[in-house]
Amino acid sequence: MAETLKNIYLLLGPEEGQKSDFVSNLRVQLKTAYSEGVDEYRYRTEDKPIGELVSLLRSGSLFSEAIFVVYADVDALKKDEVKTLAAYIRDPNPSCYLVLTSSAIKVDELLLSAVSKDCQKIFYELFESQRRGWLISYFRNQGCPITEEAADFFIEMVGNTTDQLRAEADRLLIFVDKGHTIDLPFLEEYLQHLREESPFTLFDALLERRLDASLEILNKIYLSGEGQLTGVMILLSRQWRTFYQYLLMREKGIPEDTCFQNLKVFVRRQKEAFKKAAQTFTATECERIYLLTQDFDLAVRQTGLVDKKTYMDYYLYLVHSKGKMRSQGMTSLRLG
Repeated sequence: MAETLKNIYLLLGPEEGQKSDFVSNLRVQLKTAYSEGVDEYRYRTEDKPIGELVSLLRSGSLFSEAIFVVYADVDALKKDEVKTLAAYIRDPNPSCYLVLTSSAIKVDELLLSAVSKDCQKIFYELFESQRRGWLISYFRNQGCPITEEAADFFIEMVGNTTDQLRAEADRLLIFVDKGHTIDLPFLEEYLQHLREESPFTLFDALLERRLDASLEILNKIYLSGEGQLTGVMILLSRQWRTFYQYLLMREKGIPEDTCFQNLKVFVRRQKEAFKKAAQTFTATECERIYLLTQDFDLAVRQTGLVDKKTYMDYYLYLVHSKGKMRSQGMTSLRLG
């Protein structure tokens, strides 16, 4: 067995793409080490009780040399479940390999103390320049270069994590011939033909002050199977910040075209939405919403999958309310 492989890993943080790459590398190493076969399983805490998970790991496999399990959303575990899991971690089955994951950056202290420090890793969001470099390299390796302007726009439209970028890039590449350069006009035309709900259609509904539409869009994103609510909050935060900056620049008399150029707002639909919303939003109100969004962004990152949706619904209500949203904020919501 390779010395670099350990039986238990704890992978935290919102950067799901690099986290997935780490897991894939472990899988390759295991298959190399156990040539007669490795049984693989993937569970979420809400789907696989701790008792059943530990029983599986203790029993091992009758037909393969080893078992490889990825167990997601461990931040949602209750105290007694953490105790049961920690007890197993301290005395694991040597032929079983368990990867615990969470999009949060913190989990129960008992779990942290049970997992060896050198087997814990936090995958933070990439900086903007890192995301751009990753995306440009990815498209180039697929035989379809992308311009820097188009790459910036693609990142703004898709999200922050490399798994989101990779998934949408692969989807786009289906419609692109090898050797074709992906530029901004091509991306705009491509996105105009997408008729799916996204964080961008959700933001449009928020700008139009349509609460029912906002809740419906969020629910569709959540039920789609691709609805990473952490990613939705990240993107909404960036959109509110951009809109707030736009309002401040317009108050200073800066021309619209200059504002859009400086803020890297490229899509005609988004420009029109900003112009229209500027007639009903003040910079002060937008600042409150932006700060509120940051509060909820942090809360959604740190809570379990089920509660994420509850937080998001409440967030939409507060955005549409005209009270003191910042002071109302997180203290108004108490979850289990």
